[in-house]
Parts: sequence; structure tokens; C-alpha cells
Amino acid sequence: QFLVSLPFEIVPALANGAIVYFMTNLRHGADHFFLFVLFLFLENLTGMALGMLLSAAFRSPEMVPQIAPLFVILFLMFSGYFINLDSIPVAMRWLSDVSFIRFAFQGVAVNEFAGASNFAGPPLQP
Repeated sequence: QFLVSLPFEIVPALANGAIVYFMTNLRHGADHFFLFVLFLFLENLTGMALGMLLSAAFRSPEMVPQIAPLFVILFLMFSGYFINLDSIPVAMRWLSDVSFIRFAFQGVAVNEFAGASNFAGPPLQP
């Protein structure tokens, strides 16, 4: 089922990526654009895989739509976007290490700002 849905996931990711990328005037260049779309696509696939994992973990399919937002909110909160990674308690740092949203966010940020010199701060390494 996962492999069958891949072609149907590429077109919306490409369309959404094109709209967001050019409306927000992100870094110019086809390589940066396609890397941005790749990060969106991989994040989408990881979310789908999480949904399938939760579906397999629970006996009742009705429980998954109730439980899935809890996981996504935890991953979102510990992605480093809402809570600074340095301010996360040590006992909960593992949540940021398994957050797929964190890695997608960091990948998009590095794609945009790596090598840029038009902002104040230390240079980012790709």
C-alpha cells in the first residue's frame, strides 16, 4: 500500500512545494527548490509511516485518529521551532532526537541559509 501511494504523493508535494517556495521567495536555483520539495515529500512519507505504525499498534482502527495528533504535537513541540532545544529538560531530549519534524525543519533551514552572507550571525555549514 505504501509503494502504491508514492506516485500519488509526489504531485501534491511538488504542487505545494512550488506554491510555498515561490510565494515566500526562498533561495533561487533549481537545486534548492528540488531539495525543499524533497524535504517536504520525505516529511509527508514519514508522517504516513507513523500513521501506519499506529494503525498496526492498536487493535481498533477508530483509536488511531484519536492518538495520532498526540504524537504529532509531541514531535512538533520538540522540533526546536516552538521550544529551544537547549531549554528542553534532559529527560525529554530524546523526543527531539526522534522528531521527524525537527529534521525536516533543519533541512529546509540549512537549504535556505547555508552559505548565505546577508544576515548577521555565524555562517552555517551545509
